[in-house]
Amino acid sequence: MELINKTIEKYKKWIKMIKSKGISNNVGVRGYLVAKAYHGKPKTGKLFAVRGVKNLIVTAGLGEIAKLVGYNLNGTSFRYIQAGTGTTAATAGDTDIETKEGAKVAATVTNETTTVTDDTIRFVATISFTSSKAITEAAITNNSADATGELLARQVFSAINVNNGDSIEFTWDVVFAAA
Repeated sequence: MELINKTIEKYKKWIKMIKSKGISNNVGVRGYLVAKAYHGKPKTGKLFAVRGVKNLIVTAGLGEIAKLVGYNLNGTSFRYIQAGTGTTAATAGDTDIETKEGAKVAATVTNETTTVTDDTIRFVATISFTSSKAITEAAITNNSADATGELLARQVFSAINVNNGDSIEFTWDVVFAAA
């Protein structure tokens, strides 16, 4: 017991020293969503709208990230992007997209470098539309089914009015960096 108490005291002194010297190892998650709307497909269609908004990682997403970091915690990686017509501001407590439009689409997921090597995960997916909609939100999730899975991020933006045959290419960067 004495060894445990000494270890705890050393730990407390170490933490106090770190705090007093301003040493920090805080890690934050941030990023940016860019939505580009095309009449047709991104490579062949005409670009008609662009939206860019700061990223919001939701609380459930942070929990799932923690499971992915630890061994054998059964986390499920994120891969799907969904669009919607909801207009309620995104909050940390969101657990789903507000008003879904169409199916979730599997994104191409790559490692990118923003500040240090491989500190950014980039999700790119194109969603095509078959009717007129005012698309105002997007989300990243870890499951292709509508009713299951965890939300990583959700964001709301000014409306992109799409019609039959239009598509939106979503590029969503999630950056892990010192806070």
